[in-house]
Amino acid sequence: MRGLAAALIWLLAAHPLPAEVVTVSSGEHRGFSRLALRVSAPQDWVSGRVGGGYEVRSPNPDDSFDLSSAFDRIPRTRIEDVVAAGEGRLRILSTCDCHLELLVVGTDILAVDIVDGPPSPETAHFNEMIGERTAQSGASGARAASTPADAPEEPPFSLPLLPSRHPLPLVFGNSPREPAAPEDMVETSAHPDPPPPLPPAAEPIADGSHVSITTSVDEATHEHQAPRTSAGKDCLPDYLFDISAWGDEPGGSGDIGSYRSDLVGEFDEIDGEGLTALVRHYLYITFGAEALSAINRYADDITRPDLLASMAEVMDDGHASAAALLVDQLSCEGKVALWAVAAQPRLFRYQEINTGAVKLAFSALPAHLRRHLGPILATKFQDLGDVDTARAIKDATLRILEEKSAGIALLDAKTAATDGRMEEAVNQLDALVPTADDILPPLLIERVETTLAAGGAVPEDLISLIQSVGFEHRGTAIGVELALAEIRAQASASQFGAAFERLDAAVADGTVAGETLIPLSEEIFSFLILQGKDDAFLTFTFDRMDETTLLSGPMRSRIADRLVQLGFPADARFVLTSKGAVPTQEERLLLARIALAQANPGAAIGYLAGLDDPDAMRLRADAYSAAQDREAAREVYDVIGDAEAARREAWTGGLWDYVATQDTGPRGEIARLLSAPSENQPTESSGLARDRDLVAQAERTRTLIESLLGDDTGSQDPPSTQPLSR
Repeated sequence: MRGLAAALIWLLAAHPLPAEVVTVSSGEHRGFSRLALRVSAPQDWVSGRVGGGYEVRSPNPDDSFDLSSAFDRIPRTRIEDVVAAGEGRLRILSTCDCHLELLVVGTDILAVDIVDGPPSPETAHFNEMIGERTAQSGASGARAASTPADAPEEPPFSLPLLPSRHPLPLVFGNSPREPAAPEDMVETSAHPDPPPPLPPAAEPIADGSHVSITTSVDEATHEHQAPRTSAGKDCLPDYLFDISAWGDEPGGSGDIGSYRSDLVGEFDEIDGEGLTALVRHYLYITFGAEALSAINRYADDITRPDLLASMAEVMDDGHASAAALLVDQLSCEGKVALWAVAAQPRLFRYQEINTGAVKLAFSALPAHLRRHLGPILATKFQDLGDVDTARAIKDATLRILEEKSAGIALLDAKTAATDGRMEEAVNQLDALVPTADDILPPLLIERVETTLAAGGAVPEDLISLIQSVGFEHRGTAIGVELALAEIRAQASASQFGAAFERLDAAVADGTVAGETLIPLSEEIFSFLILQGKDDAFLTFTFDRMDETTLLSGPMRSRIADRLVQLGFPADARFVLTSKGAVPTQEERLLLARIALAQANPGAAIGYLAGLDDPDAMRLRADAYSAAQDREAAREVYDVIGDAEAARREAWTGGLWDYVATQDTGPRGEIARLLSAPSENQPTESSGLARDRDLVAQAERTRTLIESLLGDDTGSQDPPSTQPLSR
């Protein structure tokens, strides 16, 4: 092997390498400036300090350099000039307090870095005076150009692939990855300037791998440095959300050009650092859609694209689709608390929210960001019921405004509605409509919510405006909310046909999904039950009979109840019946009513078994009456205190003893006559007296019958002396 190496060295010395033109590109980084040389054998280059700077030397003295792009992406600060010095030498003029480092990237790029400060012991050999280096200095990391051909026993030394000078985290999914071993480490320009080690993102991870590799160094760093959430998870550091440092006060979008010019790095590849800076600048100037477009296209080259995407969605939509990514960060200190709140579609009382950190981070934002984010954050706290935090954010926003913005005015209207001042809220919302271009969609949605909460109907002109604005925003998240608002508004205005038609169209185009369909359909039916005339109710209910079986039990009960009232018990049973489900008490009462309406009192009595509330007792008595069980009906009517119904059942059933004692009218007297003992009748021996008594009794009976016939309460079925057995 050693002989083979010697032969190769001799062969290379005897047959020089073909000359090549080395292209030099560049890139500027925090802490160092880089020159990238695309060469065939980067490990064989020699470097060191010379007068006025540094020099790197090709193993082939015939190599030349293309310096046309050397200063395209770096200023002349650390590197004042780059000169082709002949014989394969590239001289780097530099007088800064810096040192030189070399890294090999891939197989054909030599990265020459001029780094701030003195060299470390590991990089000192790159900064020796080049004339002092020996032919086989292991510290030099390269073969000297003057290596003698008679010393073949040692193979040429290769330039080591240095580990990164900073702990630059590699994004792997959404979690940091352990740095590779030194012999495999490659530094590229796709990573940002080094912050402290990146803690893992809050679970659940969105749109990425769930794999996380953590070293003991990571664990020690987290233990001593990273703050924790209330659940014991790492809080994300401030630099990931330091939006105030991502641009200058914007006067337009003209400054975007300078960020776009940095998108291609010194290796003529996409520069992740430049992309990240561009996306961050988009966010700084509130260009959420533009930021998302760049993220979607270059996610692999951007630092924490998941977090930046959430921030971008907040800018445009007021919340993030992957809000769960940050929900565990609500209790954190620092800037992440603000963005965790902003990302949530809504806040809940059970959540632990660090409102102090939110207010502190918000007050530190530039004026244009407070103006943009203030209404978003204040509204979330207003809806939560945290009036104090909402007011603090609102006040911090108002301090920078010459006049109240539409977003703040909308918040005032929401506050009035929350306080129950519905008429005031509606008036404020209507006053905003003509000029609320930027916030018109949420304004219209709030108008519908406020109107429905007050029990009113949305005016037809506003419904038309909602339709128009919804068409403009179709296919977006706010477009979906507008579609829902349109359907609810139509139902409130008794436009039931239009509401059902719009609902069907929304289902067909995917605007309304299963989890939204049922509540929305129920809301239309609710208005239909309350406000619809009988013909409208029956028309739309029969047209959508199959759909009614998918609704919740309480809603099906309401529909069935009205169907029974209108004389459609069979259809009511179809709506009410739920396969495999045990009917609730309310449903059993309704099923008993349906059974009675279908002349099936036995089934009604069965549905009422075990129920003893007043409604069930009334239905049970009616069922016994329908079954002609007069004694049972009389007993239940007595229990519920309906004495007249009890007397009626006793009279109809021939229960003379009960009628005689409980009825003081004609029926009672007749009952007493019918139940009089035989010893009170005239005897055989007194013929004249007997006749007189019979005449008087007949007269009395005729009078009672006439009184009974003239009494509405007596207009019952003829008395039966043979009541049905229970």
